[in-house]
Amino acid sequence: MGKVPAIVERGRMKYRRMSADDGMNLRYELREKATKARQANDLVSFLNLSLQGLELIEKQIAKNREVNQRYGTHDHIYSHEILDACRVLPIVGARDQLEEIRELVTHYPDFDPGLFDFLDRTARDFETVQELRVHISQNPGTKQNLIKKEIGYDDGRHLSTILKDMEAAGQIERRKSDKTYELFIGQKSSIADKVVAPKPKAPQNPDPIPTIKGGESKRRPWWKRR
Repeated sequence: MGKVPAIVERGRMKYRRMSADDGMNLRYELREKATKARQANDLVSFLNLSLQGLELIEKQIAKNREVNQRYGTHDHIYSHEILDACRVLPIVGARDQLEEIRELVTHYPDFDPGLFDFLDRTARDFETVQELRVHISQNPGTKQNLIKKEIGYDDGRHLSTILKDMEAAGQIERRKSDKTYELFIGQKSSIADKVVAPKPKAPQNPDPIPTIKGGESKRRPWWKRR
């Protein structure tokens, strides 16, 4: 299957002795915290919690394969952590993390194929964010309901989400004006410096960890655990 993705390597170092069930429970806890951070417009915590949850992806893959094997299904994984992280990565300019996620999705056939289109759109969002910064800087006070046409962007709803996240990151200001907003450049946030991107060194004598094989489970089937 080639080189193990960096995200999986970090997860193995942190959670090597954790069962798939315990890993899923921790993932749900991180998801709940990330949701609260998002509601509070705390993009730093939201992104970091999403990236931490993604390090548990091998536990999710193992659990998904176990369920598929038990019930004869072929369900794919459409990771919420990937969707959440990719919403913020273009705002902070974290291209390295996006490439790590692409490496992960490419490595495992368990992911929903639709994620590749989503990752391609996220890659384009980096350019959109930069274009928005330049346009707003050169046209302070431009109206949000006009900027879609001004920069030639075709998805107004997605553009609105990007602008809200840029505001939460302190990169722009949105001032209410009738039924829309006037846009101004804000004081650039240092959010990119607060994003967790750990690169831990491998221990000198790591325990061997087998790569998950397609359709196989690391855990004994439930009917053999009695």
